[in-house]
Amino acid sequence: QGNIFQEGFFSLVLHYPLFCTKKQILNSGLAFYKTCREFDKRMTAIMVKFLIGFSLLLVTLQGLSAQKETLNPEGCGVSYSKTMIVNGTEVKDARYLWMVFLDAYFPTDTYGCGGTVITKRHVLTAAHCLIEKNAYAHKVVVSYGSVDRRRAKTVWASKMLIHKDYDNSKTKNDIALLEVKYPFTFGKEVKPICLEMAPMPIV
Repeated sequence: QGNIFQEGFFSLVLHYPLFCTKKQILNSGLAFYKTCREFDKRMTAIMVKFLIGFSLLLVTLQGLSAQKETLNPEGCGVSYSKTMIVNGTEVKDARYLWMVFLDAYFPTDTYGCGGTVITKRHVLTAAHCLIEKNAYAHKVVVSYGSVDRRRAKTVWASKMLIHKDYDNSKTKNDIALLEVKYPFTFGKEVKPICLEMAPMPIV
């Protein structure tokens, strides 16, 4: 079975109008969009900065669906852990509620990666997590709620959007968005990270 390409859709996710084209539906049903351009040329891009482990990235958020989500809701970026580990390696449950683990399934292998929850439906991750030797992941499972994989909850990604200028050879624009099939319920198991809303340079 081959991949199915369809023309684009109009999105108002995060209140910003985008027109996404070249929708590709993989055999597993996972959909992603190769191109998202501004529908309104007067729109200015939102740049966000976040820290995922060792990575500091500046990105332009782009829409994945017609459902609106809110960035930086009340309580974002606040953990339920009362203690902090200094110069340690162990991370306890509830310390970083916005961190998730991704299982990306490829035709010949499966890779693990990290991600950050930014809305009830969206996870920010690296583009290289979803592409392997020019092949796209045909299934992505998001695990959250516990550092113990046996106790973690899971949800499938239904859509993915990879930066249109991602260059694996130079590791440029190494960023992607995932939309999960069912929304997260924010609470003691998962919360979104807070994002800087103003454009800023990265040193």
